[in-house]
Amino acid sequence: MYSRDERDASMMELVVNVRARSRSKELATFPFTPPTMELLANDCVDFQLNAKRPLVRTYKKGKVATYLLDAKIQTVSGKVYLFLLLAISDQRRPDEVLSDPLANEPAVPRRIIEKNNGEGSEHSCHIAISIMPREKNGNQYLAAVESIPHVGLYFINSYIRHLFKFISISNRYSRNDPSGEINDGKYKTVNVFATTNLNGVPSDDLLRDLKKGILGEIELSKEESAVKGFDQNEFTVPKKTKLLLTPTGKGLNGKVFDVVKTVCSTGALKKYSVAKFTWTGLEGQRSSAKFDCETNSVLTEKYIKRNTFNLPNPLPSSCEKLDDQFCNLLAYWAR
Repeated sequence: MYSRDERDASMMELVVNVRARSRSKELATFPFTPPTMELLANDCVDFQLNAKRPLVRTYKKGKVATYLLDAKIQTVSGKVYLFLLLAISDQRRPDEVLSDPLANEPAVPRRIIEKNNGEGSEHSCHIAISIMPREKNGNQYLAAVESIPHVGLYFINSYIRHLFKFISISNRYSRNDPSGEINDGKYKTVNVFATTNLNGVPSDDLLRDLKKGILGEIELSKEESAVKGFDQNEFTVPKKTKLLLTPTGKGLNGKVFDVVKTVCSTGALKKYSVAKFTWTGLEGQRSSAKFDCETNSVLTEKYIKRNTFNLPNPLPSSCEKLDDQFCNLLAYWAR
């Protein structure tokens, strides 16, 4: 639901990793310790407080722009959260029309809100990210992300990845060089940057359907570069390759989600990126869901855990500041 006094949100898991800024092959795959969400959160709030202009990232040839409106760290019921307010401005959306069909007039009063050049219809997105990892010393953090009509999680995920990368580079995050080399009594360091990804937490419906349904065909897919020819613009194009698996049914009773994890992990080792599972429900209906092989995360948005919140006070389509009451609702859920 999306209305003045109701909002939907998706339950996500934010995974934080780190990569060397060097192009050295040895450093590119070295398992550096990722920064904590506490560090990223503090640097994010400092950036927002001191920034002279918002950090904007554009998509769709500049027609869609995402930027950070507000950020704060707050404790809710003894747990600490980073709250972010993103805004998505979309020039592609049609001008809004307001009307009052019940007005006591011969004709229905209608008002068109026309956008000027460069303006886009704006919606904001509240995000609550737990500072504490799901497991001790882990790099996975629960997050609740407000749903926005006609805006997929791709834009949110992409912007958060850009935001934390920008912050980590601006604050010159570094790690000791794996070589252990020492110069002037100090360890040589390597400049690094944070990488993040929002993974969907599977809904109760998906877990129930996978447990009680009959598993069907499994499709693993990946994209590889294929020779296109000597073109002045590009030499290669992505080529999708697939591998179809048929479950034997042995030992699958009540363990279907374990099968999902095993197939995804094995697929990742073979460089497959997506695993699509199909199954037949108790009433004979056919369903399917896609998972990310690297993370076992569900990619099909309808199967991501969701909740509808009744708001104490009405909210506009885009808020200028984080709404404290909505933030608290998201925090209670993302525990």
